[in-house]
Amino acid sequence: MIEKYDIDILQPKWPKWKKNIANFILFNLKFLRIGRTNRLLKKYPDLEGGDFIQQITKEIGFDYEIHNGENIPHKGPVTLCSNHPGGADVVGTIAGLWNIRKDFSILANRLICVKQVNDLVIPVDLLKSNQKVDLNEIDQAYKNNRLVVFYAAGKNSRYNEQNQLLDRRWRTTFLDYAFKYKTPIIVYRIITSNTPLFYKVARVRENYKSLKKVPLENMFQLREIFKQKGRKIDMYASRLIPFEDWGQFYKEGDLKVNRALADKLYDTVYSLSETNQSVAWDK
Repeated sequence: MIEKYDIDILQPKWPKWKKNIANFILFNLKFLRIGRTNRLLKKYPDLEGGDFIQQITKEIGFDYEIHNGENIPHKGPVTLCSNHPGGADVVGTIAGLWNIRKDFSILANRLICVKQVNDLVIPVDLLKSNQKVDLNEIDQAYKNNRLVVFYAAGKNSRYNEQNQLLDRRWRTTFLDYAFKYKTPIIVYRIITSNTPLFYKVARVRENYKSLKKVPLENMFQLREIFKQKGRKIDMYASRLIPFEDWGQFYKEGDLKVNRALADKLYDTVYSLSETNQSVAWDK
């Protein structure tokens, strides 16, 4: 877990002289907010978990609210599958869930996994080409009867041709674990977004073959969190879907069947609101 942001996070094997140059550049690119982030990490050494994250939201100056939060059980294993619009969606989710229950684990980009949330976050290393997450950590979270949060698309949402900010098609990983541990599922909608710069950088990367596997836009994640100042992140929880309701649609080892189930839940997420908690097969 990260104690301080510097080039060591990305290039731990570089020689010291090279790291010094890189850190000089990073710390002087003020728009990345690296220096300010490090100051906040030092400012609250005694705060941990959601207490630390809630304090950070106050420092930055943005609000958050989970609507229909009563649908989220206060104990027992639960699988929560969410869209991933970016901005401070991880921060908002941690801050909001902390008011409901303290025993949850959220899969999140390693670049925002600071030591204060070590017990709440399972790091996902987007810079790795093979296994990006420790699967044992996910299994252990379920064995400890925690609520486990998946950003089901695996990456930030993108704008489509109709200027709608939507996830790409959801993966089935969250279903595989939910079925393995026979948990209920909650579909979770987050309303926020990254700044235009994030999407411009993403488009540049996607248009150049040599950069396709280099997630440049992820270097802006800290900046995106600070850019939520003055905004409110609204989050909506679906009704609780018992295992008996959804498990009948899942078939072990059948990707086609399970992707169809993931698609049904995906279709649910963007219909959720304060007055609509239903899921696809309720209609």
